[in-house]
Amino acid sequence: MSEEISSIKVVEREVTNQDFLFLKLQELKDKKISSLYLEIDEGPDLQEVDIDSTTLLDFLHTYCVTNKIDKNLITIKSDNLSQDHVWPNYVKSFNATPFIHGQNLSFVPKKNIERKFGLFVGSSRWPRLDIGAYLYENYNDDTLLTFNHSNFKVEYYLKDIPIESHESIRKFYHNLPLRIKEENYNNGYINWDKAYELLPCYNKFFLDIVCETWHEGKCFMPTEKIGRSLRSGTPFIVYGAQNFLSNLKQLNFKTFGDFWDESYDQYEGQERIARLKLLIDYFGNKNKDELYKLQEGVQSICDHNLKIYQSLNENAILKIFL
Repeated sequence: MSEEISSIKVVEREVTNQDFLFLKLQELKDKKISSLYLEIDEGPDLQEVDIDSTTLLDFLHTYCVTNKIDKNLITIKSDNLSQDHVWPNYVKSFNATPFIHGQNLSFVPKKNIERKFGLFVGSSRWPRLDIGAYLYENYNDDTLLTFNHSNFKVEYYLKDIPIESHESIRKFYHNLPLRIKEENYNNGYINWDKAYELLPCYNKFFLDIVCETWHEGKCFMPTEKIGRSLRSGTPFIVYGAQNFLSNLKQLNFKTFGDFWDESYDQYEGQERIARLKLLIDYFGNKNKDELYKLQEGVQSICDHNLKIYQSLNENAILKIFL
């Protein structure tokens, strides 16, 4: 018998390969394997992950108690840098490669502001759909906007979005996909390394609107999405989990609270989106001269962030959050 390493796939809050997990737990129960090593796909808050009408952690706890399995025989590993120690054998990890991939790319930040905003979306999530539709309806001419994913059921996402936004989201959906260049994408998905090909676009707009993947509960897993902002010297606002900006600061990055309201970082979900929309309106009402002046004001922060970004490595990042 040997330890079994199993990848658990999570989309939004749901474990999507439940049958596979059930099979491995049965093998552990039957002693066909001596222990089970669960690698959680990416970095959700484990207390927010659901399976079989309950949370994953409650399910595993009940399964172990019912079947008299020592919980220590199950190891859980994830890339959530903010994850609390929620299981007897929990391993905090972090694959920094997507985040710091831009370190090795030849790109020179040199702003020539043509647009106010940038929003680059591959596959859909309900927050990305909500924010994307808001930009498309109100600031389409001022935004470099991609939304490659179009093969999805919009009604599935509307359940998480206030009803007053539904009409604009449906209109937005019917204009998808939106792409800067035509390529054969896999259902809207763009791998993290290919996503850095967008870096030249960052010289053409002022503010990056970053929509990170994991946004519920206590989680922090920076990816290429914020990595592009830092590498390109671009100011940003972030839809992510509560305290995303605070966690960036733990890595010695600076943010822009001296120049605009960053209190949105105290919120998650729709409350965070509502405050981000207010900021979008704030910048949307500025002309190019005002944005250039603001860029001059925040340039030292952008330069600092680029320097920090270029100095990071996986071990240093993980050590800060252990």
